[in-house]
Amino acid sequence: MSHQLSKRGFYHDALTQNPKYTHKDWTYNNQLKSRMSCEQQKLADRVICEAERVIDETKETTTKFKKETDYRLEERVSHIAFTVDELREQKKLGEREQEILKDTKNRIECAIEFIKNDPLVICEKCIILRENRTGIDNVDDDVEKNLRREREINLSSLAILDKLHAETTEQIRKLRASIYLLDRDLENKESSLQIDQQNLVLRENQIDMKIYEGMRNLDPFNSTINEWTRETTKNIEVCKQEIKCAMSLRSYVEILFKQVVEDISDQFNRTNESFRTRMEEIRYAKLKLEGLHCGTANQVNDLTRNITKLEKELADKERYVSLVQMRLGTRAQRIGIELCKDKAQDTLMRELCALKDTYMKLSHMIDQSKTTLRYLLNTQMLQEEEINLKINSLKIDMDCMTVRESLKFKEF
Repeated sequence: MSHQLSKRGFYHDALTQNPKYTHKDWTYNNQLKSRMSCEQQKLADRVICEAERVIDETKETTTKFKKETDYRLEERVSHIAFTVDELREQKKLGEREQEILKDTKNRIECAIEFIKNDPLVICEKCIILRENRTGIDNVDDDVEKNLRREREINLSSLAILDKLHAETTEQIRKLRASIYLLDRDLENKESSLQIDQQNLVLRENQIDMKIYEGMRNLDPFNSTINEWTRETTKNIEVCKQEIKCAMSLRSYVEILFKQVVEDISDQFNRTNESFRTRMEEIRYAKLKLEGLHCGTANQVNDLTRNITKLEKELADKERYVSLVQMRLGTRAQRIGIELCKDKAQDTLMRELCALKDTYMKLSHMIDQSKTTLRYLLNTQMLQEEEINLKINSLKIDMDCMTVRESLKFKEF
């Protein structure tokens, strides 16, 4: 009983869940599904056609842009490579000029050291040596004037070379700064060139090719192509300008080198010539003094002998005076009328007067000769002092010339 009830309930549920359709419904449904299938197939055909068209179109677009991009990349690589070569060449020229300018700077330093340690030292040494001249020989002669002029030229030449050294140092700094800008620009362009060269060899079918997932913006830029070109052109032009300035400075340095050497050597030769002229003057004065000294010595000897002769003559006259006085004294002893003034007495008196006069003349001549001898001896001593002065001055100037002849001028 229970089994029949449950079976009846099953039939009841089945009738309730699956309603019955009419044949018309069934036919409509089939037609609808058929029509929908046809429409979907037509749509699919159109989509397939459109897809094939899009594929062909995108292939063409992709190929076109790929070719254009490759061409632009090649063009850009060529442009960058040309610019890199230009930068390298300009950098090479700048570095070469920098080395030449450094060599010029070293030559200036050598010239400064040479002038300080050789011509200037020798000039000042000569001035100090000539301060040892004494007496009238310590004269402000042409040698002294030329030595002062020589020192002025040496000092002015040092001032010129110091200024040149500062200008050269500054030009080297400017040239180094321009080379630094080229080097930085070159480094950036070499990096950019490497990047674009790598881009050129990239292919869409590479194994490691994938969609970019980086954090950087794919369309960044810091400058335009005109700014890029202008910056590089500016760096190259700055370097060219500094090279031009360096070459002009080097030419100016060469001219000044030649002028400095000529000025110093010309004045040095003029001073040497004045030394030689002065030494000849001193030698001539010394020889003249020595001749005078020889004459004076002969005069001293002659005068000494003359004084001896006068003194001997005076001694002889004293004996004659003694004789006359003795005779007069003896005759004064006559007695009476015998003590008369006869001719003998008169002659004796006149002889005595003559002898006294002769004695006075001889005595006066002896005094005059001795005075003259003192003057001559004093003159002889002064002549010897003057000769010694000339010998000292001549030795000093000869020592100066010995020092000066050791100087050898050289090209800087």
